Amino acid sequence: LAVAGEKFDKGEAVAGSSLIWQASRQAIKNIAKRRGLPAETDDDLSLIISQIDAEYGYNKALIASYGVAETFKQHVIHDILEDWEIEECRELVDKFFEYMQERLTEQQQ
Repeated sequence: LAVAGEKFDKGEAVAGSSLIWQASRQAIKNIAKRRGLPAETDDDLSLIISQIDAEYGYNKALIASYGVAETFKQHVIHDILEDWEIEECRELVDKFFEYMQERLTEQQQ
């Protein structure tokens, strides 16, 4: 994420977006691996996010923040986000990573 931030700071929004998208997918895969769940397809990842959201009572906040992370995927493909949108989305994606870190830390205990 720090490298993604550096890319954004240098005006390399597509590269930063790619790194955020890759990191979000990897965070889900890490949890899936610990739970023994498949995490190969987008559907697998979405199902895991839905399960975690329901288990921990996030009231769709995790699902929504992951949806914002998916927006960065679309930016990589279509270069669709304006600078102000990138900043707003980065704040929301930070929340996604906060949620995921809580789950990883919990599973390590």
